[in-house]
Amino acid sequence: MISKKPSSHKLPLWLPYLQEIILSPNKRTLTFKYNGGETTSQVDGIHSILLYGDALPIQPEIVELLGRKGVPIIIHRRNLATNIWIHSGVRKDTNDILTRQILTRSNTHKRHHIARTLLSAKLKSMRWCIPTPDQPFRKGMTLAQMRTIEAYWSKRYWSEFYNRLQIDDTRRGKSDLSKSLDAVSKFVSAIILRWISYHHLSAFHGFLHEPTDYPSLVYDLIEPYRSYFDKAMFDHIKTHGIDKDLPAVSIEVTKELLNSKVYTESTRQIVTVHELLHGITLSLRSYLLGETKRFVIPLAGKPNGGRPRKVTFTLYGRSAGKTPFIKEAHSVAAASVLS
Repeated sequence: MISKKPSSHKLPLWLPYLQEIILSPNKRTLTFKYNGGETTSQVDGIHSILLYGDALPIQPEIVELLGRKGVPIIIHRRNLATNIWIHSGVRKDTNDILTRQILTRSNTHKRHHIARTLLSAKLKSMRWCIPTPDQPFRKGMTLAQMRTIEAYWSKRYWSEFYNRLQIDDTRRGKSDLSKSLDAVSKFVSAIILRWISYHHLSAFHGFLHEPTDYPSLVYDLIEPYRSYFDKAMFDHIKTHGIDKDLPAVSIEVTKELLNSKVYTESTRQIVTVHELLHGITLSLRSYLLGETKRFVIPLAGKPNGGRPRKVTFTLYGRSAGKTPFIKEAHSVAAASVLS
């Protein structure tokens, strides 16, 4: 089946145990044969490629083609401590966003603002599973203090998550569910890496995660949305039970969620969850460039009226227009799987 490029965004690919890649004569289409299936996609319609497990060597011609198109390749194996990333590298940038990122990272006040905003959004997104406080992170807290608070609530969250599914395991355990959640995390991180690279940011200079020997910014920006994908897996298991091949099924569940519509109050738009992942990168870029005074994270929510937020970025979804928009926004928010 050929997956055509959608009008609003490209599609990420997850390929377990890749066996062969076939490039069409016109060099516009790639066919991937992997363990369990085959898929064909236009090169311009590929967002990113995540390779899992052993794979045959990729022809240099294909690597070069994907590099020119800005499509990152991420290689993940269970026994690897870190992923292997292949992408086209840093391009010219008239705004010099990379310098601004490093300077902001060195500014304690701004760095703590970004970290506090990320963790506050993460705890807010956990509320489908456990009640969390509104403002647990006070100004003046160190990163270590903020991470301690986050770790406490994460422990409670995962305990409740597994208890409600009646699964005797922990998030760092070895059950099929834990492996599936790891696979989802790798899949979503590949999408965020694409947008970080696209907007000239350094993936290795995070604000919440301090080390620079792994793509820490990727793991910064995934934090507010982790619970969205956890809930999708939770709902799937509640309905269908533990599938025979849960890690593979988890990617399909994730794709469905990425393409589902939500309402975000930050920009007052109806967008897909996938567009939220792009939106947080756009928001960070806006903050680093000094276009906004605060770092605003686009989250799924419900229309609540009041004054609109002062943001300079717009997501690539449906903007507010004529009268029916608010009615539709309420309808989308009510029907969202994240509600």
